[in-house]
Amino acid sequence: TAYLVSASCGEILLWQLSEVGLAAKSSEGEKLVYSPLFKFPMDAAFGECTVACHPPTYLNKILLGSSTGALELWNVRSKERIHRFAAPALQTEDRSGVSCLCEAPALDIVAVGFASGRIILLHAREDRVIMEFKQVQGRVTALSFRTGPGAPSHLVSGAPNGAFAVWDLDKQRVHHVHDGAHRGPLSTATFLPGQPLLLTSGRDNAIHMWIFDTADGLPRPLRSRTGCPGPARRMSFYGANNDKELIVGGGAFGDGFVAKISFILDQQNREYAQTEASKIPAVVKGVHAWSSRLPPVIDLAFCEVRHYDWPAIITAHERVEVAFLWSAWHQALAPKVFKPSDPRECAPVTAVAISACGNYCVLGLENGMLHRFNVQSQLHRGLIPRPKQDGVEPRSGGAKRRKAETLRAHRGRVCGVVITVSGQVVSLAASPQDCQLRIWSLMSHEALASIPLESGRGGSPSGLLMRASGSLVAVSLDDGALLVVDLSGLAVVRSFLCGVPATDVAFSGDGRWLPA
Repeated sequence: TAYLVSASCGEILLWQLSEVGLAAKSSEGEKLVYSPLFKFPMDAAFGECTVACHPPTYLNKILLGSSTGALELWNVRSKERIHRFAAPALQTEDRSGVSCLCEAPALDIVAVGFASGRIILLHAREDRVIMEFKQVQGRVTALSFRTGPGAPSHLVSGAPNGAFAVWDLDKQRVHHVHDGAHRGPLSTATFLPGQPLLLTSGRDNAIHMWIFDTADGLPRPLRSRTGCPGPARRMSFYGANNDKELIVGGGAFGDGFVAKISFILDQQNREYAQTEASKIPAVVKGVHAWSSRLPPVIDLAFCEVRHYDWPAIITAHERVEVAFLWSAWHQALAPKVFKPSDPRECAPVTAVAISACGNYCVLGLENGMLHRFNVQSQLHRGLIPRPKQDGVEPRSGGAKRRKAETLRAHRGRVCGVVITVSGQVVSLAASPQDCQLRIWSLMSHEALASIPLESGRGGSPSGLLMRASGSLVAVSLDDGALLVVDLSGLAVVRSFLCGVPATDVAFSGDGRWLPA
């Protein structure tokens, strides 16, 4: 007879899986409601059940661990408690909960991991602790024993910082600590039966295989499958065929990432390396506090035409006054940044765009300014619009200073920038006082046109985001409106009331459909 044990909010239920299979065959498609076979009568001192395991040769018995650190052995067939463990090492002052259980290859031995980082090997039949370890990385998230002929007596434990530790049970000490195996907590670690192969997975949406074949018995990476380590904020198809790869930018665990997702082979999925972040000059604001990773990505633009020529992926990050450059060919961050030369013109970058030729990019700042740069040399090519010759005032020493009021393209934060094929820069601001699309010349920086977006609408809406396809531009407003603007006719040609603001929109390949 097969049983299933489930626990939630202090309630532990027993289900009989054999009856579920028979009922499914006899019902022939009818909807059935299954009832639990038994509810475990746990007392208040036990707390909530956090983990369970079935030790080998313990027929119809299950070991339950609780949030108070208690361990109990139950018989699911007779529906009664067999034993409550009272080993001295289980009764501690911190009363930390049991976070992990793992049965050992040896009979009657169970490894118990606690939220405080304690690991004990418990002899279940004699109710005594054989040995104890302390994981300084914190909570024990996973446990696994290595098996196989001639294999060393090793126990692997997972940590919330993404590391795993290898414990030598013969010498009763730590053998190796592998830091940075995953971004974020390590959720599972399992040795393949009879093989020196360890599988680990974490909250970073990755699974890695490690092999223990070195002379000193240390693990090395063998294979891996990775996806986006966190929620994606910007994504777009990349490549000549425009349907086989996806460039994704976002944030995970407080850090940013840029990754490539392949629709052909999963092993081609890669997260771009950020090792060059340490080479970025310290004069860049905030870099000294980032350790080895950049903040979350908020905007992304690229030009696949320059894939083999120079880095042509540009990203904007949270509360950072520079834009960063990535290489799709090397799949890594380049030690180059885009930053205005005048410190008075600096502000956090909120939007980025790159030209179709890959030579120029435009940055939109939080203070409403637009800056143009050369992508290959990272040289600053000026503000959009250019300051007027008479718009200067004297400064001490005879030098001249531009008036800041004449240098702003918008009155509020720039939330979207697009460079069209015809060499026009289209920008949008998230400000009720500046709810309009502004069109500029990419080379001369002159204002070409302005298209109001609040005409015929009540209140004072402001822009949220902007996406372009050819001469059509989709704009989402904070009042729930979705507008389609024709740049050739300089007018709003479609208006949709979505009820709630659209968080993202995209054009179909032929420009006839607009999912939001």
